[in-house]
Parts: sequence; structure tokens; C-alpha cells
Amino acid sequence: MNTLIIIAHPSKYSFSHKIAKKYEETKKKLGDNVRVLDLYKNTKNLPYLSFTDVRKDFPTSKFIKKCQDDVLWSNEIILIFPMWNGAEPAILKDWFDVVMCARFAFKYTGKLMPEPLLSGRIVKIIVTCDGPNWAYKLLGNPLKKMWSTLRFNLCGIKLKTFITFDKMRLRDDLSKEKLLKKIELISIK
Repeated sequence: MNTLIIIAHPSKYSFSHKIAKKYEETKKKLGDNVRVLDLYKNTKNLPYLSFTDVRKDFPTSKFIKKCQDDVLWSNEIILIFPMWNGAEPAILKDWFDVVMCARFAFKYTGKLMPEPLLSGRIVKIIVTCDGPNWAYKLLGNPLKKMWSTLRFNLCGIKLKTFITFDKMRLRDDLSKEKLLKKIELISIK
């Protein structure tokens, strides 16, 4: 299996980075191939969209091309990020907009829905947050719906796992270790 781990947290000391490391270690122990993309290490390489970019073919920088090659290489994509103000960090949305673009991830054919171009892949999304998980569920988990239905589904990528680790600031080291054990199980399935 080829696994692409995408981490979107600015602090290398964050629990999100610990999750990414645990996932990577577990997959490598299984003999899988793993690539890790830390978006905050590549901020200068990630361009922003302008109106002219949307109207014509995307400018394909070396970084965007490398990211697209990594997506094509992968069978499994893992997104790890904190929930800030009810959503993903802006850098992750920017990455998605420029990498998973029309003519790469999907194409418009005149039908109601675009034709997905990345079928056969799965995505697992692991989110950390400080709020209680029950509150997000009460709202219908809009972040999960956005990522699964309006982003990856259009590309043909199937959501396999969406997990939220809540109340992170209140957790002690033992509690965090238990969460990392869950990551081992998620990475095996």
C-alpha cells in the first residue's frame, strides 16, 4: 500500500505531528510505502489562486506537480489537522484548491456532476480540537460533510475514516497515549 500523509499544523511539537509520526511508523512496520507532506514546511511553495488562474489552465509549479504525483502514487491519503474556528487550517484548504483542481482530480463534462478522476483511493481524516465532540455531532458534523461529500467524493476518493479527538487541551499524557494507540488501529484497518 502507498500512503500519503498530509499534516497541516504549524507546530512540530503539536499532537497532530505525533499522530502523523505514529501513523507513519505503523505503516512502515507493515511494509507499506509512506510519504509525508508537512504543509507548513512548504508555505512558500503553495501559491494562492487568483481569478485568472481559475479561468485558464493552472500554473503548474514544481511543488503542485510533486503533490499531484504523490496523490496519483497513493492508495490511501491521510489528512491530519486541527479544527480552528470550526474548519481546517487555511493552508490545507489552499493545498486542496490548487492541487485537487479541475482537470486533475475531476473534469466537467456537461452532466450534473463532474467526472471523478481519482477513483480507487481512500481517505482517512484525523482532526484534533479543543471543543467537545458532542457539540460537532449536534451540528451534524459539517466539517466531515464538507470533506467527504463536497471535496473528496467529487474526485472519486472514498472517505474511510473521519475521527475527531476532542478536548485536547484538557487531556493528560496518559489520555493522549491512548489516542495514539487508536491511531495504530486506524492505520492497520
